[in-house]
Amino acid sequence: MIDEITTKRIDWVDNMKAIAIFLVVVGHYFTDNTLPARAYIYSFHVHLFFLVAGLLFSQKDQGSLRTVVAKRIRTLAVPYLIFESLKYAFFLLRRQFGRTPDLTIGPLEPLYHIATFQASWFLGVLFVVSVVYYLIAPRIKGYKSFLVLAGVCTGVHYALAAYPQANIHLNLPRCFTAMVFFALGAVGRKHLVSDAPLRFVKRRPYVPVGVLAANITVFCFTYAAYGGSAIDINFSRNYLSFYALSLSGISLIYIACRFIPSNAILRFVGANTILIYLMEAYPPAIIRRFTLQAFGVDNFGSIDLGFACLYAVVSIAILSPIIMLINRFAPWAVGRKPAPRATASTQ
Repeated sequence: MIDEITTKRIDWVDNMKAIAIFLVVVGHYFTDNTLPARAYIYSFHVHLFFLVAGLLFSQKDQGSLRTVVAKRIRTLAVPYLIFESLKYAFFLLRRQFGRTPDLTIGPLEPLYHIATFQASWFLGVLFVVSVVYYLIAPRIKGYKSFLVLAGVCTGVHYALAAYPQANIHLNLPRCFTAMVFFALGAVGRKHLVSDAPLRFVKRRPYVPVGVLAANITVFCFTYAAYGGSAIDINFSRNYLSFYALSLSGISLIYIACRFIPSNAILRFVGANTILIYLMEAYPPAIIRRFTLQAFGVDNFGSIDLGFACLYAVVSIAILSPIIMLINRFAPWAVGRKPAPRATASTQ
């Protein structure tokens, strides 16, 4: 089972990735950063992605450092540059010919964000974290060394966050936060992919209920104390609450996904999370134009959880045929090799 996770798709891993990207799309639809629903989603959804990335990490399958870097360039940097360049081209077209051109943003500002990996920042952070973890993985031999790593990353993150006037690149503190969850996935891989957690929960059905209760309790306390805008990838006011929220939220998703049966939709979404992440900015404009033309309604200034979930489903549905075309005709755009063509059997 452990070796299979790097050689073929595992349904519950795709389930976790599908739910994570769905929450990312939902979170981006919220226009009010202080809404409880947005704050709850942001308390764990990105960390879930990094944990899954660590879960899929296998030191023996990585090869040399040169191989690792080349693979990350092909699967992360190249898709980033391709799709961010397309976004920039659309930005220029909209700025020049759109009905309401956005003249408040200069043509060079988006290029700066692209060059410094602030646009679609997750891919840049994942690139750095996965390469750095490859270098330190031989020293992370178990949970004790993981706790040391987590303590160091948390301490450095605190030091960076304590001096915002230092004008530090935003992705630097994010890297230290992400490293904790990536390393946790890699260290816990042997345990998490086994059937032991499944048997444990089946024998003790009260465990998920307890985790959910703890998750909600910590969230209510944190939200009341700090407000929704404080619960984010760079949350640093209360690390105890931060880790409690993230780990309990991830645990709930993990338990649920281990029980969700094989599902073609979740498998498709989970297999194409990077494409959805890179293109999820386009459907909102289509949906907004449709609702205006068809119903004369524009509620994008006050989107609640229900509409955010509905729009997220519609967004992924809109992107699905485009994703299929990319996978069929341009898999290189996301670092994939072309699927082997079936050959007719000879008589």
